[in-house]
Amino acid sequence: MAGTVVVYCKIPNGLHLTVKDSAGVDHTVRVNGPANRVGETPDHVILAGHGATRIDKDHWDAWLKSHSGYTPVVKGHIFAAEKDENGKAQAKDNKANLTGLEPLNPLKPGNGVKPDEEWLKKNAKKIATEE
Repeated sequence: MAGTVVVYCKIPNGLHLTVKDSAGVDHTVRVNGPANRVGETPDHVILAGHGATRIDKDHWDAWLKSHSGYTPVVKGHIFAAEKDENGKAQAKDNKANLTGLEPLNPLKPGNGVKPDEEWLKKNAKKIATEE
């Protein structure tokens, strides 16, 4: 056994990493993403927009070998690190690397889309305290 790695994942709800063993049996590990239920404290580490999950290194290596061309892997939205400090540094470096699955900013909903004025009036105090 090769030890463990921490997988950092920006896919909001995480991913199921499934690999087959030599007998053809599937083994699945769930890695956490950064999403959590509104009003609840996350039950896992979230760092710079990445959920962090410690898994077996052999499982990660086998999954990565068969998914090396997977867009989230190629774009750095999911990666692993053996040393915590390396993973934390890479997650911080990747913070601005957007997946396209981030929540919309109600103040700037997108090109050509105007904010909902009625919603803004109702939520003005909340918005002011969050900024």
